[in-house]
Amino acid sequence: MNQPKKRIALAVAAGTLAAAFAVPAAAQQVTFMTGPQGGSWIPLGGALKGMWEQNIPGLSITQTPGAGIANVRGVDEGKAQIGLSNSNTAVLGVQGEKPYPKKVTNVCQLANLYPQYFQVVAAANAGVNSFADLKGKTLVTQPKGNTGELLTEQVLKINGMTYQSLAKVNFQAGYNDAVAMMKDGRADAFALSRDSLPPYVAQLPGSRIVDGGFQQTGVAIAVPKGRPDALAYVSAFLEEAKASGLVRRALDRAGLNDLHVAP
Repeated sequence: MNQPKKRIALAVAAGTLAAAFAVPAAAQQVTFMTGPQGGSWIPLGGALKGMWEQNIPGLSITQTPGAGIANVRGVDEGKAQIGLSNSNTAVLGVQGEKPYPKKVTNVCQLANLYPQYFQVVAAANAGVNSFADLKGKTLVTQPKGNTGELLTEQVLKINGMTYQSLAKVNFQAGYNDAVAMMKDGRADAFALSRDSLPPYVAQLPGSRIVDGGFQQTGVAIAVPKGRPDALAYVSAFLEEAKASGLVRRALDRAGLNDLHVAP
């Protein structure tokens, strides 16, 4: 069954980051929540941190691990000022839908940085050539309530399945742990964003990326609502960074050489 590709922006949700960007001469300490260990958001966050600190006088960024939904909540609750997140699940937060316990009110999105697909890698002997082939197999994905887990559940539903249709589903926080499960035969397939897949595919001889992607995303920067001056400043900074090649170099430093900068 052909999968519809969802056009969903991956956002950088920001709280008081806008204040730091709006007054570049003042010393500002900012916390930046990125992704889980082993994923592409860790090196990407490091590259963006370096880009911002080099180009905004007085800005100091502390990078911490995170995850898409946790980052939105972290920014909304004041635990961080900036964080990477998928906009589809960020929208769920704005609407107060599960897995969020309440509406988020201090997060908005600005400008795409690059497109991203969410896909499945299957072990060599798993017999998984399409999403429909996941029936009766053992799958590993992110912990319950994470973006990747929600998308995995959705793609199963699109193919007429639920988690009960699988032999077993494992919810793992670490990508390295998920790959270890595939290496020793405890899992047949692993759902992950395409930009994080290459190093793990290389660790699994004979494995393959299942045809089709069930999410297409783009990475963006966001600022809080009700701050037009900050919005204008960050917008101009981002567009200049894209035009000058700063964003391209940040992606390259993060090892995401095959990704295209969004227009």
